[in-house]
Amino acid sequence: MSADQVDAIAAFVLLRAEFVAPAKLATAIMAADPDDDLFLFAAEAGSADYLVSGDHHLQDMANYRGIPIVTGRDFLGQLERETPSGAAAVE
Repeated sequence: MSADQVDAIAAFVLLRAEFVAPAKLATAIMAADPDDDLFLFAAEAGSADYLVSGDHHLQDMANYRGIPIVTGRDFLGQLERETPSGAAAVE
């Protein structure tokens, strides 16, 4: 992937991103890695369409409250499928 393609994908994601300040719940979700809870709280607070992570603890969950947890590669594939012009939309 070229630097221009990476920049285009980052710009596309930032256009759709929403920055949130999640409230930390008293109950831990990820017993194996409690630091991952912040990502789950943020995804929920922002009503995320996806949580993109390479973290195996998160990936083992597969989804959180209906939010799919996907790898970066899977996310790019999903963007291509959801965008009418496919990969051209992020190039």
